[in-house]
Amino acid sequence: MTELQEKRPRPPAPYLLQGVRHPSTTGIQTIRDRIRELSIRAEARRSDGSPLVLLPHDCRRVFASEHLNNNTPVHVIQALLGHASPDTARDVLTAISPVWDETLILAGNEPGKVIAEARRSGKQWFLAVINGGDPTSLDIPLDFLGAGSWQAIQLRDAKDKPDAWDRQVGKATRNDHIRLEIAPRGGFVGWIHQ
Repeated sequence: MTELQEKRPRPPAPYLLQGVRHPSTTGIQTIRDRIRELSIRAEARRSDGSPLVLLPHDCRRVFASEHLNNNTPVHVIQALLGHASPDTARDVLTAISPVWDETLILAGNEPGKVIAEARRSGKQWFLAVINGGDPTSLDIPLDFLGAGSWQAIQLRDAKDKPDAWDRQVGKATRNDHIRLEIAPRGGFVGWIHQ
């Protein structure tokens, strides 16, 4: 790396995000402030025209999604993100089908604020909710399920841990509902199968 003003090579720094004048870690508040400033300068907008201010976790999510979309193995993404174990979601992520028989927009879906959909492949449903910048409560009826009892795995935002999921395993029927309290920029994944 070369310092532009002095045209002298500098030794590589050991940090991904470092101070400008010397290799040192950059604090989380500095990172938040810089991403916020870039969002404002870019005049990023939501679909309703209000300002879109990105957070560090948004960048992390995009980073991970890009790797998933480019077939990077899950265990490599796990290591890059510093997660202790991918086992929380491995079975759900590997079960997701590339081909869908049916797609439904779920109750509570509001473009620009929260996306909520269910997709069916054979006898399994995948539910996904991606939240915008405000806390959101959703009550999703499962009346689209066929008759009988279904195995349900839910991956919810872990409270007070923005980078973690809380895994819940249980049963579901077409008479049940999934009730969610979703943090800003949080989400939910459900896998319901027979």
